[in-house]
Amino acid sequence: SSKARGHISTATCFRLVGGRAHPATMADADAPCGCTGCDKVGTKKCSRCGAAAYCSAECQRKAWPEHKVSCARMDSVENDVRELLKVGKVYSARERVRQLPSPNKKLDAELEDQVSLGIHSEIIDGAIRVEPVGDMGRGYVAARDLQLGEPLLFDTAFLAVPVDGPKAMHERMQEKLAKRLTGEARRRSAKIDAQADFFYSVVKDLPLKGNMERGVFNCNSITEEQQEQLMAFSICEGCAMPCTEEPFMALYPAACYFNHSCAPNASTESSRSTLLVRAAQPIAAGEEVFVSYLPTALLDRPLADRRDRLQGGRGFECRCRRCLAGPEEGEGAAAATDENAPPAFESLPKLGSLGPAAAGPKLMTA
Repeated sequence: SSKARGHISTATCFRLVGGRAHPATMADADAPCGCTGCDKVGTKKCSRCGAAAYCSAECQRKAWPEHKVSCARMDSVENDVRELLKVGKVYSARERVRQLPSPNKKLDAELEDQVSLGIHSEIIDGAIRVEPVGDMGRGYVAARDLQLGEPLLFDTAFLAVPVDGPKAMHERMQEKLAKRLTGEARRRSAKIDAQADFFYSVVKDLPLKGNMERGVFNCNSITEEQQEQLMAFSICEGCAMPCTEEPFMALYPAACYFNHSCAPNASTESSRSTLLVRAAQPIAAGEEVFVSYLPTALLDRPLADRRDRLQGGRGFECRCRRCLAGPEEGEGAAAATDENAPPAFESLPKLGSLGPAAAGPKLMTA
């Protein structure tokens, strides 16, 4: 029988780590048992290091006090993915999962959980960095020479709503945020607690519409809570971006620091859950990286149309190189625009009153 030749079944072969037994992996046919004094064939490898082999669970237990000194975790895609997820590098983890020879439902679910939090972002391979960019405040610049099509930044959506709805998109985003931060949900859900921490440590400091100063909300006629409500609405209105792959608007916190150009040198690929920014042309080190805040179709509109849309939606007059060059040849008259007016203050829902936690997750910038 197989047992007479010193072989054991997969079900009965285990390794011990920290006193717990785990299935081992298949060993080479002629590998000796790693237990001192045993002359049998080691049919199963230690699944932690993949180096030592044993003939039985009993021999593995006997050898563990000595083997644990040199036993090191074996490199694997699964281990790499989980280590990357621990530090919030969701893009890198997703790329590693794609290297697997077959689908891994457990890893896919772990990835989806991290994406759904909406608190993770990743600058890819140190491609860009945030720094002062003159009159535009802060923005992303190329940290090195960038190639056409190179991925630069991956971000997850903190908030997203359909384009079509009974109210203005940014009003619905603010309502969604208010529901998330209100009531007992934060105490019952680790996910909502992490999102609340992220709001108070990161999202609350994002630029306001038209780069307004936060001091404009400081007045005696409204309470601190009301100031926070108005600030949240202004952030949603001034920072949300249209998704390229579906009719949604989404708030991507890390991507908020890209400045706009009507002739951008970077492009976006975005859904209601994720955004990926790529170089749309070669970009030299030190050059600012721009995206478009407008849907691609609107970039073909005349200068006046583009400026009207940006003034109404974002609160600024576009002064990118293309716009400063003036109307282009063949441009027609500007089409009339009918921007949604901001809602009355009384209609804005209240945010939660739990306040920030002592510490919360930060944007992954390296």
